[in-house]
Amino acid sequence: MIPDLNSRILKILALLLMTIIPLQAGQSRQGLGIIIGAPTGLSYQRILDNRHTMDAALAWNFGGDGFISLHGDYLWYSRNYYHLEDLPMNIHLGLGLAVASIESKKRSDMLMGVRFPVGTSWVSRELPLEIFAEIVPIFEIVPASAFGLDAGLGFRIYF
Repeated sequence: MIPDLNSRILKILALLLMTIIPLQAGQSRQGLGIIIGAPTGLSYQRILDNRHTMDAALAWNFGGDGFISLHGDYLWYSRNYYHLEDLPMNIHLGLGLAVASIESKKRSDMLMGVRFPVGTSWVSRELPLEIFAEIVPIFEIVPASAFGLDAGLGFRIYF
């Protein structure tokens, strides 16, 4: 692994830890799962209350271009907002931050942007399981201003 990538990984992991510190006291449930799309990696969510959550995802690729990506979002939920067949579906809107580091022999970039996630999810009543999908417009601010779009499907198991 490229030495400079190690220090960037540590900085990004520190940001991840800051995103999962609870904002309020009390019981909260946590979920861990997988997200597939952009990004593809691990997904974490902490439920703060019935209408508010924080989530984060960590994605990586150490072949070819060394790549690590992290995002953290604060989400506002509307539970049982609509029904798909007989399944009650939630919707969420949010605001977050994305950070990525790319290292290769040809380039080294640190990317940062503001995320605006919009998504939907289904939560099982029998199992500690959530299935979700989201589309995320991103306003990139580092290294230059640009617009991007992430999208993903995933699941989380709650504990």
